[in-house]
Amino acid sequence: MKLKNQSLLVKMSVGLTMIMFLMGLINSILSLLTFQNGNLRKVGCGIYLLASSITSLLTISMFTNNFWFILLTQMNSSFHGGGCKSIESLLKLCLYFDTWLNACVAIERAMHVYQSVRFNKEKSQRFARWIIFMLPFCITARIIHEPLHRDIFEHQCGNTSCSSLATTTERNVRRCQMTCLSTRLCEGASFHQSSSNCQLFSYLPNSDVNMLTNSDIYSMKVKSESRQPSEWIKVANMNVARESHTASILSNGKILVIGGFNGSSAHNSAELYDPSTNTWTMMANMSVGRGDHTATTLLNGKVLVVGGWHISGYINSVELYDPLTNNWTVVANITDARSVHTATLLSNGEVLVAGGDSTYSYLNSVELYDPSANTWTMMANMNVGRQKHRTVLLSSGKVLVVGGSNSDYLKSVELYDPSTNTWTTMADMNVAAEDSTATLLSSGKVLVAGGWNYNSTNSAQLYDLSTNTWIMMSNMHVGRSTHTATLLSSEKVLIIGGWRKSSPTNSVELLDPSINSWTIAATMNVERTSHTASLLLNGKILVVGGFNNGSLNSAELY
Repeated sequence: MKLKNQSLLVKMSVGLTMIMFLMGLINSILSLLTFQNGNLRKVGCGIYLLASSITSLLTISMFTNNFWFILLTQMNSSFHGGGCKSIESLLKLCLYFDTWLNACVAIERAMHVYQSVRFNKEKSQRFARWIIFMLPFCITARIIHEPLHRDIFEHQCGNTSCSSLATTTERNVRRCQMTCLSTRLCEGASFHQSSSNCQLFSYLPNSDVNMLTNSDIYSMKVKSESRQPSEWIKVANMNVARESHTASILSNGKILVIGGFNGSSAHNSAELYDPSTNTWTMMANMSVGRGDHTATTLLNGKVLVVGGWHISGYINSVELYDPLTNNWTVVANITDARSVHTATLLSNGEVLVAGGDSTYSYLNSVELYDPSANTWTMMANMNVGRQKHRTVLLSSGKVLVVGGSNSDYLKSVELYDPSTNTWTTMADMNVAAEDSTATLLSSGKVLVAGGWNYNSTNSAQLYDLSTNTWIMMSNMHVGRSTHTATLLSSEKVLIIGGWRKSSPTNSVELLDPSINSWTIAATMNVERTSHTASLLLNGKILVVGGFNNGSLNSAELY
């Protein structure tokens, strides 16, 4: 950005700075010319004042350079690296030098008055030269010593659950900010001006964490996606390798992973991930092992697990997990055993289960669970039986069902109205697919990305309920199915992993719906498909498990 494009306030600051520079320059030059007179330098005081004039000239020049450095850094970050290494230290040197010279002038004048006629001018002159020679070395040593040995301050995070990561010494608050952005796991920082200490914090449990700020301390928090480039960090492995499992976010910010497959066997185990300690803890087992099931976090904080598949076949059993007691309770069975179905939490707290694969058919049946009564009620059937489809709860409270497969891949779309218990056929998608993702955007539109249609597809399509139309978006760089899609706070959508043609992929892409543009993001450490991705309370994304030549127990954080 050029100066002419800056705000009026910045332009006024530039004008005032240049006026002050010219006035200071004229004053320093006149002072320098005055004290070049040899008669005035016959005593130490004159030598001090001559040196002070030179220092004042340098100081006003350094102040002006520092102003332009700060301004140009904001307009062009490439100026920052070189300037920061020199300007701050030189400015300190000039300021300290000038202060000491003024002090020496005052001391010598006092000595002159005290000694009167006994004042030795030659001795004063020699002493002044030694002082001027030694001062720069002493001041430089102080500048070096100050940030290295000053006491480290206590961290300024007001929340006891904040985790201190490291303390570094930085020149200014901007350097502290950049250090945090370039440090793995850093989520926030506090910069202490008086000591130049920069303390980094590795875990801020929520976006409203109390980071204290006063006249000496500046505290800041890393915004989502401000670290460039974003990266994947390996975290602790699960205790059990699993694919086609579920991951539920609990009210305390921990992640509950349930069931899944490992080879031909289905797990009944569950484990809990704590982001603050990066640890996995085995929890109580379900009564039945299962994969390709659903897990829904209810309004009361409990987790409802429905259906799925194990080696004996399709499952109609339902279990309820209570995080407070770490207990599973077997609740009322669904009528139709099913897997690869969907379960949607409605606005009233009830759970709508739709479609899925069963022993003899692809289901169009729909069942509604009432947690308060522990009952299942058969609802109106969908118009088309389907499995591996996707559902989205709209802001109106209605449920949109897209795609999937039965005897063929589907592009049909249906809308369920809970208030009337009716299904309405909507406009078809442009591309039929199963195992795609469906993401509700803040605009109310629905993004459907990828999926499988005799091959992995890279298509992306956007549904507008108000016009009942589908719009093709830009294609992803990589075709994929059984991937994940996560809506970020920036309104961008992060697509992770999945099955690409004949193998899993570790590719990650970011869609900005506002400009219809896909960006290739940092790749995962491990190629995986049939995994889960959970948006944590701190804005990071936890990817867990999946398949890659066998079930995975690895986890990584974005």
